[in-house]
Amino acid sequence: MEGKYKILWLDDVLWQDGDFVEELEDIKRLYPDIDIEQVSHVDKCRERLENDSKKYDAVILDAMGVNSEDSSAQPDNSGFHGLITLSKGKKLLVYVYSGEIPDDCFMRDSLNEKVGKENIFTKEDGAYVLMEKILDNLNDKYQIYVNNEKYLEFFKKGWLDREVKEPLDNLMKAHRDENLECAYNDFRKVLEAMVKKAYHVLLPLRVDKGVSGVSDMIKDIENEYRGEYGYIVGSLFQLYYLGNAGSHIIIKDEYKKKIFEAGFSALFVVADWFYEVMNDREADMANSRMNDSKAKNNGEKNWPGEKLNVHTDDNNGVYVEIKAYIRNKDMDEIKKKGELYVTGCKFKGEKWLAIYDIYK
Repeated sequence: MEGKYKILWLDDVLWQDGDFVEELEDIKRLYPDIDIEQVSHVDKCRERLENDSKKYDAVILDAMGVNSEDSSAQPDNSGFHGLITLSKGKKLLVYVYSGEIPDDCFMRDSLNEKVGKENIFTKEDGAYVLMEKILDNLNDKYQIYVNNEKYLEFFKKGWLDREVKEPLDNLMKAHRDENLECAYNDFRKVLEAMVKKAYHVLLPLRVDKGVSGVSDMIKDIENEYRGEYGYIVGSLFQLYYLGNAGSHIIIKDEYKKKIFEAGFSALFVVADWFYEVMNDREADMANSRMNDSKAKNNGEKNWPGEKLNVHTDDNNGVYVEIKAYIRNKDMDEIKKKGELYVTGCKFKGEKWLAIYDIYK
């Protein structure tokens, strides 16, 4: 019975090691979901990746492989980095399992960047640890996020609910497999979740006023963040209309590939923007907590990093002076309303500035 995951494993020594052959049989028994295809030489591994990559979910590479069956060939790393690049280009998970990892610092840094430190194992670690890692990643569908691994942080960090992962998984798999018949309503589900979360972060007071439509949220983001995020509006609306229309209309065959490519281009732009928004928010919160802690340790009750001036009026009202850069387009509105609400703070150029909203 075949397992549901297939792994291509390159090593020129292990398959001749009697102890490891027994260990491999034990691994197959313990991990029935995994099928292992063994290959001993770099050229054979490259050939299978170039000609039949879609049958594999992951690749395990030896850092010191033998290039060919030529009896004079010696183990070296000359073909190693090329195989990593080829595997990643084919959107396969890549792991290193080797008795010897290059000591050269540049090589190590390059390897960590390309493969990920957490995906590099020595033979001292043992194959069981390697298999546990691979199976965990495959079950979490890491294989369809190759080159876009940061999107998995949406769920690890709680930025998006887990229920959104299924439609995003569907889209990432469709993109990997170039499935032109993907479910376009999945674009809508993912877009709505990202826009609603970003809206809560960027315009929290508007949420309290009952804004619920995604198209209205996109327009508000465009109006309030035209300078900073103006580039994203076109992609947001493109996904919005594609997700709605694509679910109800028949797309002519001659347009399917172009619409598919345009949809995913927009999706990746939006997903990268969402990651930036949420990551910036986490960085701001971390800086705020750090400065709050410093102020507390110094016995101060200040805006982080800067002393505040406090005034009282005749009715015992308390007013605190803070710094805020007001956008020109907001000046008339503030003069009419006379009220500005601080919703947070942002660290800019060694100064903490207010993030504000105008009560409307």
